[in-house]
Amino acid sequence: MPVSQFEGMTSKDIYIDLLERLLAVIDDFEPEEKYNELVGDEYDNPEEFREMLNQDKEELLEKAKEIKVELDKL
Repeated sequence: MPVSQFEGMTSKDIYIDLLERLLAVIDDFEPEEKYNELVGDEYDNPEEFREMLNQDKEELLEKAKEIKVELDKL
């Protein structure tokens, strides 16, 4: 996104905007969709890769909780 999008915004507003964008990305992350997009049936061990993506989702959800706590403080 262009930096000019943040012109006239306070630091706090920019911070909130970025945190909200991060939450949207985390919320939209779907392991099965990402798997199909990245490797389909070509990966040597598809179940291992799928499990890695599911773990990524769990970690992202934990980060989302932390971000939401931070947003609530603002």
